[in-house]
This record gives sequence, C-alpha cells and structure tokens, in this order.
Amino acid sequence: MKDTMHKLYLNFNSLNWQQYLEQYWLPYYQGLADREQRLLIFAAISLPAILLIFAIILPLNDARTNQQLALHALQGKVEEAESLAAQLKSKGTAPVRASTMSMVDKIARQVQVRKFMTRLRPQMGRDGGQRLLIQMRSAPYKETIVFFNTLSQQGLSLLQVKLQQSKEQAYVHVQAVIE
Repeated sequence: MKDTMHKLYLNFNSLNWQQYLEQYWLPYYQGLADREQRLLIFAAISLPAILLIFAIILPLNDARTNQQLALHALQGKVEEAESLAAQLKSKGTAPVRASTMSMVDKIARQVQVRKFMTRLRPQMGRDGGQRLLIQMRSAPYKETIVFFNTLSQQGLSLLQVKLQQSKEQAYVHVQAVIE
C-alpha cells in the first residue's frame, strides 16, 4: 500500500489530471462494488456541499448577524446622544455653581458645626445631581437649625433629615441628605 501511494504521488506530479484519473482512479473505482460506488459518489457530492455550508456560509451569516446587532445598538446610542445634545442645547448655559460638598463645608465652618460632623459622603441622585449625606454627633441644636437655614438660602435643599436627642441637653445627633 505504501509503495502504491508513493507511485501515485510520483506519477501525480508528472501526469495531467485527466490521465491521472483515467490511469489510477477509474480502475480503482470500477473495482468497487455497486453499493460502494454509490457511496463514493454521494460522498464526493455531499462533502464539498457540507464544507461550503459549515465552513463558509454559516460563519459569514453569523458574522453578518452580529454586525447588524452591533449596528442597531450603535444607532440606538447615536439617537440617545442626539436627544441628550438637543436637551443640553435647549437648556443653554447655566451659571457655574460650586460643588455641593464645598458649599456645605464652607457653610458648616461659618456656622461652626463642622467640628461635629462625623461623615460627609457624596452620593449620586436619581436625576444625576449630586447629593450629600451628612452625619453629626452631639451638635448644638440652635447651630444645626442655623446651618440648615443657611443651606436653604444658598439654594441647597434638604431631602431627608433625621434628628435624635443626644444624652446632653440641647444637643442632637443629625443625619441629613442634601441636594
């Protein structure tokens, strides 16, 4: 068998296709039984078709589908960006305001409640605005009220306030969310 394959290889390089088929493969094919001949013909027809479908057409179709999905996603993002740009354009330019944290810190120092603050943590609001969580321990009640009043005068709003009486008279524990 090894000898025959070597001969076929050597002869394959020196003969043209038609001679090669007539000399080597036709006698081999005619020596097969009818059932084996039909099987060989079926394989010769179906194998290239299967390779064409599974190696070329289906991967190309999958790639096209993925590209279409990516295109639709990008088109959605473009539409969203255009609508946001139109909203920003219609609002115009707003005056620049200091950050909420810096304003709260400045006011707390002016009213002298900064030393009672134990937590000053920024949070994102639902509408994208900046919120600030403030916690104070044993803060004087009067200064806390002045602090909240000054915050509201500066355009900041109290979204949530929780006051608890401290052990000391006229002192409170405060937890507030400011926007």
